[in-house]
Amino acid sequence: MKIKSIHILLLSLLLVSCSEYTKLQKSTDNNLKFEKAKEYYGKEKYLQAATLLEQVLPVFKGTEKGEEALFLLGMSYFKNKDYLTARSYFASYYRSYPKGKYAEESKFNVGYCYYKDSPNPKFDQASTTKALEELFLFSELFPQSKRLSEVLEMVKELQEKLAYKAYLNANLYYKLGNYKGNNYQSAVIAATNAIKEYPNSNRVNSIYFALGNFEYTQKRYKEAIDYYEKTGQSITGMTYLKNHFGPTPAPSFAEIVKKMSTSGDLEVVKTKYFSYDQKKYLPLKKPNLETLSAKELDHINWEIDRLSDKTAKELSEFSHYDAPWAAADPGKPIDYQFVFYRGAAHAVTEPEDEL
Repeated sequence: MKIKSIHILLLSLLLVSCSEYTKLQKSTDNNLKFEKAKEYYGKEKYLQAATLLEQVLPVFKGTEKGEEALFLLGMSYFKNKDYLTARSYFASYYRSYPKGKYAEESKFNVGYCYYKDSPNPKFDQASTTKALEELFLFSELFPQSKRLSEVLEMVKELQEKLAYKAYLNANLYYKLGNYKGNNYQSAVIAATNAIKEYPNSNRVNSIYFALGNFEYTQKRYKEAIDYYEKTGQSITGMTYLKNHFGPTPAPSFAEIVKKMSTSGDLEVVKTKYFSYDQKKYLPLKKPNLETLSAKELDHINWEIDRLSDKTAKELSEFSHYDAPWAAADPGKPIDYQFVFYRGAAHAVTEPEDEL
């Protein structure tokens, strides 16, 4: 019986509370609405507070109460985790009261709201970029703020997120290979830009993988094309396509590695080179060198010595002036026969004396 009485009492209080709130909404006493809105805010009833504050805000605009009402309105939505609406009111406050009592907190909250809305790296990062812009602006406007350490931590987190997004993009392009266009070009652009923009990121080592794989591909191409110039024969039998950043194999290097890993011929091992990550491709089976002639083995060793200190960028730029690459149409196979039209900078054989 007591429990039933308690339930009835609670229901009665709720109805009284709802009735009071309804009357407040219809009331013309804006001062009362403002005070009750602050009471609701103190009791963590943020939606009720926001509704009343929105009603009185136009009336008190330009006054001390209007300043407080605008800030509390932003805070009400912020506490209710509606960051999109909250940041619009915080931004409005700072525009209206740049020297106001809540100016610093409002400007900080604009960036913080964008930070809270920053999505998973797999999705569009417009909010992440905007959060960084606002947080950098806050640090410029309030260089003595006690919140700068908090801002720095958020900036680091957001930059890591953008670096990871860049890595995901570069890795995706690399895996796509030559599917429907020049995805290798996009991979290198994405990876190179990410390294320039986020050199101190924890993700930068992973980003170097994409460039490292590309560099390996370039060196294998040089082995094939140079051997053809020397002998008129292909050492690998592979087809290479003309892409903006240089020749790329078809099938792609990633596809070849995956096939060899699946068949148990190869293991991909990640190691450290000073502070950078490295990929090493370790054979799980002893290579059958009998399939290669002495001349082919000598050529491979010669190319390794000659190109070992070249970066992916250097190899890419060098290939752009090589006759086979220059003669091919974009995205089309490179014709090995054009090695016989190479200039002195690329030729690996001495030209025959003319009679």
